[in-house]
Amino acid sequence: VETNFISPTVMVRLIRALLQTKSIEEFRCSNQ
Repeated sequence: VETNFISPTVMVRLIRALLQTKSIEEFRCSNQ
């Protein structure tokens, strides 16, 4: 995949999605 076709906004959305899923996983682990 060429990074030239990925706009900064898309990168931000991907990073935010990754951070959200990571925080959710940590939240589940802490609850257990």
